[in-house]
Amino acid sequence: MQRVLHIKFSKPQDVETICVLLEQKAEVEYAEPVMMITSADSYIPDNLGANNYTGQWSLHRIQAPEARAISKGSRDIKVAVVDAGVDWHHPDLQAAMWINPGEIADNGIDDDGNGYIDDVRGYDVASNDSDPSPQAGETHGTHVAGLVAAKSDNGTGIASIGFDISIIGVRCSFNNGNSAFQGVVYAANAGAHIINCSWGGYGQPGITQSNAIDYALDKGCLIVTSTGNDGGDMLSYPAGHPGVISVGATNMADRMAAFSNYNEELSVCAPGYNIRSTYPNEHYQIISGTSMATPIVSGLLGLMKSYYPQITNDQLKECLLTTTDSVDILQERYIGKTGAGRINAFKAMQCVAELKPATG
Repeated sequence: MQRVLHIKFSKPQDVETICVLLEQKAEVEYAEPVMMITSADSYIPDNLGANNYTGQWSLHRIQAPEARAISKGSRDIKVAVVDAGVDWHHPDLQAAMWINPGEIADNGIDDDGNGYIDDVRGYDVASNDSDPSPQAGETHGTHVAGLVAAKSDNGTGIASIGFDISIIGVRCSFNNGNSAFQGVVYAANAGAHIINCSWGGYGQPGITQSNAIDYALDKGCLIVTSTGNDGGDMLSYPAGHPGVISVGATNMADRMAAFSNYNEELSVCAPGYNIRSTYPNEHYQIISGTSMATPIVSGLLGLMKSYYPQITNDQLKECLLTTTDSVDILQERYIGKTGAGRINAFKAMQCVAELKPATG
């Protein structure tokens, strides 16, 4: 990513033609348009604010309490939230944040030599600074992070499926599509076991974007990404990239949510309708979208790996995808396009427990 230059224009241009001209120069390896990236959340119901809805139906639906009886997670397992910032000051997130053991805070030195100065809790790859907090108006990443691993049993706010796993905050900008993929590379280099990407775009991915995803996969990361919220069978990216886990959203009736995309490449579904989670400035909010379903899957994978750290990625995927509950299909258009089904955390943890060697 250090060799990739991002060019912005002050007025509309024929980008395709400019790319052709740039590629004629010997010093340019390739030139390509940047895919537009958008978050994959849907709406906030006006009548379902934080003060009017305290239940977390999704955790009960996936049998999270039963799963947490097997394991409550481990701080050693890291899930990177590559998104529009994570408010790590939030009382339900502060204790869940990863702390870079090789970095000394605020000394202006790249102590661990990873190319990023003072990246103690993650990094802002969009603004190139050490604080992964959201900027004004950015709420999406904080909501996503809470669904991965908001602190549980702390007497406030919400619980999460990830319980005690760690969050690496990586702020990107959806106005700069390549920054999201640069964030994926940072997360992989920071040692993330799982990378949550609750965003995507349509069209053919570029070389830079594909290289970033392949890099993280080659580093041993599991990449979990949302399939999109246009209610059709279109394929978004990186959800369509080989090797990633793409996630659709279900509603309270265990049916595909009306907004969720669906397609033959979909891996699995999770609750994504009216999901309450953390919000910037110590708030909580309910949002619907495949953006919400995706971090529930990421948090579950973190919980599974916490119980058996030596489990392989292939084994994790198998336990995740073979222990699902069926999605109720009322319409023919969904047949064969809802993935393995809706996740069941308890069954998935039982699968991991069966694989874990007995100890003396």
